[in-house]
Amino acid sequence: ITKGCNPPDNDRFCPEDPVTRGAMAAFLNRALDLDPTGTDFFIDDDASVFEGDINRLAAAGITLGCNPPTNDQYCPNSLVTRAEMATFLARALELDI
Repeated sequence: ITKGCNPPDNDRFCPEDPVTRGAMAAFLNRALDLDPTGTDFFIDDDASVFEGDINRLAAAGITLGCNPPTNDQYCPNSLVTRAEMATFLARALELDI
């Protein structure tokens, strides 16, 4: 699910490091093998290496964005909160909570 935390070597895991919303999108996409999409859902992820992963999460209904009610931003560089992670997992696993 993760390729490491110290590119380009990526030979370390860094368990104490925080996780950004962008990196979390990559983790979930790799774990769930989500279908690719040509739709660009958010205006703030164009420079992100995680844009494809983010758009796959949005297409699958796992994320709605970070700025309700507009939800045209994903905030890829923000740290993911425990509440957000729980929500992403509940949607990804189709849990009724």
